[in-house]
Amino acid sequence: MRVAIPKDPADIVDYTLALEDDLLAGETIATAVTPTISPSGGDHLARVSHNLDAESKNLVVWLEDGVAGQVYILHAQVTTTGVTPARTIDRDFEIRVEDHFVYLPPKDPADTVHLTFDATDGLGSGESFTGTPTVALGAGISSASAAIVTGAGKKVSAFVSGGTAGEVYDVEVTAVTDNSPQARTFKRTFRLPVRGM
Repeated sequence: MRVAIPKDPADIVDYTLALEDDLLAGETIATAVTPTISPSGGDHLARVSHNLDAESKNLVVWLEDGVAGQVYILHAQVTTTGVTPARTIDRDFEIRVEDHFVYLPPKDPADTVHLTFDATDGLGSGESFTGTPTVALGAGISSASAAIVTGAGKKVSAFVSGGTAGEVYDVEVTAVTDNSPQARTFKRTFRLPVRGM
């Protein structure tokens, strides 16, 4: 079993399943069987697509959905080339689906706060957010606007106002990237306590 890989239920992202250390000198991956995920069906974790990386040494799997708190087993099987005889390598990877919460300092009901979702570490060097990000809010709190931060395009900002003292609100920011061949979707949930100051 390989190391656990975290995933938010709303993310539609690619994961590189490291197989390179299992390969011998001069060996690469020739083919990959469609990876399987257990448990499956319904809202459970699902495979969108899969392919080999540029060097044919690792398997890249696109995943979506999943139930928060659930641990999934992704089974990968590849056949190699470059050695005689060709080998078949089977590996299981643990995927832990967890809500990604960012806890914010409390705000006054009368204040408007500026939230920034910085995905610089999660995006590729040439990848950036595109389009219009969305912000989903709990009842009683409002958002003035949400936009991609100009510059590198790896941050989303939103202005949030309102709320009732004593309540904690979820503010969900969702943004899509310009990744090719498939866009990636990221969601982050901010927990915003409102207190009378």
